[in-house]
Amino acid sequence: MRILVAATIATLASAGMALAAAPDLAAYAGKYPYDKVRGVTFLKHPAVVAGVEQAVSDGEARKWVLSPDSVQTPIFDSGGVLLSQACEPHNCGDHAWTILIHIETGATDVCYHDAAEMGPDRSRWYMAQGTNEMRDGGCPSG
Repeated sequence: MRILVAATIATLASAGMALAAAPDLAAYAGKYPYDKVRGVTFLKHPAVVAGVEQAVSDGEARKWVLSPDSVQTPIFDSGGVLLSQACEPHNCGDHAWTILIHIETGATDVCYHDAAEMGPDRSRWYMAQGTNEMRDGGCPSG
């Protein structure tokens, strides 16, 4: 876990992002990803951006996951892990994704589902440590 936290901090530092100035991730619970906390949306928060960039190796998937141009649900806190679910407008059943980010460490896992590529009942999970795997089922939602 310490290696993962160090990698996340290194990613933030190398990108020149000021995590110390960013709002506490816990403040986003109950808000939509486009809602601002101290002037910063969830999808622009340095820890979220760094976590998604570190976990998601596929550039196209990463672009969708961080896009504000999606149908979004409120973020919720599940035992210290924020869950943010979104999907492509007019295609939610077949193209959806979920960001799961640990509030304390910033460790980020991302579930990405694209039925056109994966079939209707499979999703790709991108893990915080940089690995990914296909799993049965869709992405978790609130």
